[in-house]
Amino acid sequence: MSNSTSLVKFRQQSQDRFKAFKSHFISYLLITSGTTTLIMLFLVGASHYPSVKALLTMLPFNAEELVQNLIFGCIGLFAIALGLERNTDSINIQKGLETQAKALEALSKNVAVITEMHNHMMHNSKKLTSHLEMANPLKFPDALTNAAINLLDPVLEQLFHDEFRRKIEFFSDAIKDKKVNFSDKDLFCKVYRNWLKLYPDSTIYATSSPAATYFWSMESEPNTKIEDIIVEFIKGGGKMIRVFFLKSEDLTNQNTLSRMRKHVKFGVDVYYSLIQPTSNVRYFVVDKDERVTFRIDIRPDRTMRDFGCTLDREYAKRHKEEFEELLDKNYTFKFNL
Repeated sequence: MSNSTSLVKFRQQSQDRFKAFKSHFISYLLITSGTTTLIMLFLVGASHYPSVKALLTMLPFNAEELVQNLIFGCIGLFAIALGLERNTDSINIQKGLETQAKALEALSKNVAVITEMHNHMMHNSKKLTSHLEMANPLKFPDALTNAAINLLDPVLEQLFHDEFRRKIEFFSDAIKDKKVNFSDKDLFCKVYRNWLKLYPDSTIYATSSPAATYFWSMESEPNTKIEDIIVEFIKGGGKMIRVFFLKSEDLTNQNTLSRMRKHVKFGVDVYYSLIQPTSNVRYFVVDKDERVTFRIDIRPDRTMRDFGCTLDREYAKRHKEEFEELLDKNYTFKFNL
């Protein structure tokens, strides 16, 4: 009789403990799923702001993928809660826990992904938080822009200055890959001048076209052409080595020869190559110390098409080596007056 009473008492205590555990766990699930829902609503609502939408692309994960994982996570959490609800009988406690353990195991991958994404989000949001907390809702995009600028590499910020405020599409590549692609010729002149001023004693390697349709007539500001910037750079102690890609007819073209003579007078070490640019031989400008590289794409008629600026050291190293190899080729020659 005593043993029977003890068994009933033990089963009752076990059942009471499980009910308490279930109550606390379901409360935890409700709080977690509620927080998850708020995050989902924030992501969906914030995406209506163009500035926020652009910033979401800078995060080291896909925002849509995060929402999907959060949804799956909510479904899994409610499934666990339902499993708890259906296994309140003390006799089926073990079976219920085993079922829930399997559900948790199946959910663990999504939970791990969500946790990792959350950590990345928190890391990249530290500089945004102070701005957002103080921001006037009417100036929300400006606050985000200011915060995003703080995430930029200082060199890119010095090269492009206020362009990041005017062209928010620059942010994604600039923050993730330290590069900016653009097609504005005037902007190229400004950035080119900022670059030479930033590294006044550097050695510059450049491949170019002698055609007037190249960037020789561009101006970084009124009455200040690219060639004026080059003269200023060399007078300040910088060095420039330039290889002009020539066609056979260029060798007798007076405009071409005049351009090359002019650069020699500027103090540029001038070479010319009788090979035309390909996927392996391109128009670019890079400093010898491999800090900044400009890519210059031109059309068949030698007019400018678009530009790229990157701080990628490996990219700069490849272009520097490409340039040095070009100088050693038997179809590349030194040009003298």
